[in-house]
Amino acid sequence: MLEGRLFEARLFDRALSAEEVKAIADGATHFISPSQIFESLTDAQKIRETELKAKSSAVQEELGKIGQPLSENDRWQNFAHSIFNLKEFIYVY
Repeated sequence: MLEGRLFEARLFDRALSAEEVKAIADGATHFISPSQIFESLTDAQKIRETELKAKSSAVQEELGKIGQPLSENDRWQNFAHSIFNLKEFIYVY
């Protein structure tokens, strides 16, 4: 009923997390989770990493307040509008 070939098979002694499955699907031969990396850091490195994550979160929040970038069409419309206004400014001057 169903035919196919197995090109690769792996056996694990535990259930994999979604991150691990994605890494394997993307072709990674070895996967180290962010929590494993964090645990291997020194105390000073852990503090620095925590500070940088906080700064990154603050920057992402600020970017969220700015809003979405303009589309290509909106940029051209703004450009045409500025040229039109420049012409009127020249006549007034």
